[in-house]
Amino acid sequence: PEMEIKVPDWEISSLERKENSKFDQGTYVLQVGSFKQHADADRAKAKLALGGIRAKIHRVVINGQDVWYRVHVGPYSDIASIRVMRAKLIESGNDFILLKIGDGTG
Repeated sequence: PEMEIKVPDWEISSLERKENSKFDQGTYVLQVGSFKQHADADRAKAKLALGGIRAKIHRVVINGQDVWYRVHVGPYSDIASIRVMRAKLIESGNDFILLKIGDGTG
């Protein structure tokens, strides 16, 4: 249920070029960073806030033992909102990956 799938940039670009193409139903977030220390994630979140971007920190446990703190912007369910935020993140010099979370069935 908490599965995340990285969405390649080419997939977003191809959807933007096609008129009337339907974006996969589901929920998407832009992950701006993943950190071992909560303080590092908090600094990344604060940097985004200074640029007017609201982010959240999610604690994730990998393989039952490794704890990571991921900084996410979103969630979004439509391509237009994703496109706007991607442009804002690029403009402010942030690296990110687009993740599809869950399966879109609620």
